[in-house]
Amino acid sequence: MRIIIVLTSVMICSTAFAGIIEYSAEIRPLQISEEGGVLTTTRYEMNALGKPSIPYECYGFVLPYGETISEIDVVFSEHTVLEGKLNIRPAQLPTLISQVDVAVTIDSEVYGSSELYPQKDSELRCVERLSGFDIAILNVYPYKYSPARKELSYYRQVSIRLRTVSDPEIRAQQSPMVCRSASVLNRIEKLTVNPAMVES
Repeated sequence: MRIIIVLTSVMICSTAFAGIIEYSAEIRPLQISEEGGVLTTTRYEMNALGKPSIPYECYGFVLPYGETISEIDVVFSEHTVLEGKLNIRPAQLPTLISQVDVAVTIDSEVYGSSELYPQKDSELRCVERLSGFDIAILNVYPYKYSPARKELSYYRQVSIRLRTVSDPEIRAQQSPMVCRSASVLNRIEKLTVNPAMVES
């Protein structure tokens, strides 16, 4: 996977600062089974009950110290439609091995529509704090499915831009917690696409 990360920061009006985190990546192509089903190529899969189980990507970003997200821009490019008609299974609740004849739940409104699912391109799942460093977890949805047409497509490229602004309250909360131990830095490197931000 080719990854390009650009980190910049610019000053805005008054004494506040705005940060910009830019990240671009190639999206992994989907693999299709002989039965026409999707073989998940990521660690993540949408699990809304009765709706298509579509893979998605998830990225972690270290936020600049003492700043919070003000805006998120996600731009896809190189749209590719896969050949053939595909039946993407609806997500179901977990069941026990001993359970038999479990009814399958299907969202008829979604499966009867030709609109692409999911319609949203991204979702900020949460912002977690690890040893004084805030990490934003962003879900990105480059894989799209049209249930009525049984058509699956995806975007080959994604560009993400996070804008941040200074927040004195967050800085005050982080200050006594900051730790740059080897174990903390190792965890941040595994969880995020921009671990070098901890040194800023």
